[in-house]
Amino acid sequence: MLSKKKIVAFKASLYLLIFLFTQSIQAQEYIEFVANPGWDTEFTSNFNNWEFIEFSMPNDDISQLEASLEIDLKDISSFTEQISESLQEEEYFHTEKYPIAILAIAQVSRIDNNNFEANAILTLKGVTKTIPFTFEIDSNSFVKGSLTLNRLDFGVTGDGPADEVQIRFAIQLPSN
Repeated sequence: MLSKKKIVAFKASLYLLIFLFTQSIQAQEYIEFVANPGWDTEFTSNFNNWEFIEFSMPNDDISQLEASLEIDLKDISSFTEQISESLQEEEYFHTEKYPIAILAIAQVSRIDNNNFEANAILTLKGVTKTIPFTFEIDSNSFVKGSLTLNRLDFGVTGDGPADEVQIRFAIQLPSN
């Protein structure tokens, strides 16, 4: 069993590494909306501006994680400017009325060493739904995962994508 002194030294080293590599890690962060996931023609759009508005992980215990992200729906980029603009229209994200989405994470439990399950509470276009999902976390607190939802449940009714879509993400957890 590791001594408390070694654990503290390990955590300090980990935080130093996170600090030193912040720029390269941030370049790998993303939150994306994926239409037709798993099809030959997946369509991916990236949410370019988002931030943690709440973050708590007492004692660095992932099972106690509570976090909320605010996602700016107006700052979305797709493979064409025309699609990026159409995603802001009423039948899609209706960003004039609903400029942000909120994604909260709660009830985290461990599946195995680096894999977890949790509930995402997504508020999109004024509709809030709880969506179970899984994610993995590495030793640098970098989280990758996805959640699948029915876009019609959130009033995203525009033509084009299948009803079932994904939100994929890779995010560096902030330090407490």
